[in-house]
Amino acid sequence: MIPAVVIDETGRIVASSRAAQALLPPAILGRSCHEVLEGDDVFGNLFCRERCAVSEMAWRRETPRYFEMTIHCRDRTRRVGCVTTVQRSPGATGFRLLHVFRPLDASAHRGSATPAPRPPPLTRREREVLGMVARLEEPGRIAADLGIAVSTARRHLRALQRKLGSRGMLETIYRAGERNLL
Repeated sequence: MIPAVVIDETGRIVASSRAAQALLPPAILGRSCHEVLEGDDVFGNLFCRERCAVSEMAWRRETPRYFEMTIHCRDRTRRVGCVTTVQRSPGATGFRLLHVFRPLDASAHRGSATPAPRPPPLTRREREVLGMVARLEEPGRIAADLGIAVSTARRHLRALQRKLGSRGMLETIYRAGERNLL
């Protein structure tokens, strides 16, 4: 299972995966993301705060990328890699952030760790589907938007998962972000 939380434009956690509930402090729904995570960057500087850099990017309609930080968990602090995607409803001014976490071992550091291997090249259609997956679109919606059959959309999803070495949507988003494909 992959830890993930959904945060609204006010910075409140509105949903979380079971893995996030097991990893993070109890009763996180409705609380401010920065109060729950208390994240520090790789240099020990406070990263998570009200109107953090990631939410500021979302307000400017920029796409956050992969980043690493230390967060406060139930049992201890932990280094995590984080991929964040932004979901917007058509015509809406607000947004939701999806933070997908991957615990890193103590020696992992972006500058010193072995970089993630490059996946086989993605086709144009796979890149389109990946963008929709990052917005948490379901296969039926992907198919309708692209004018293809649902079975074809699922085939593109399976091809993405095979190329990225992932087993589900959250892991696909994480691995794509980790490789700067989003």
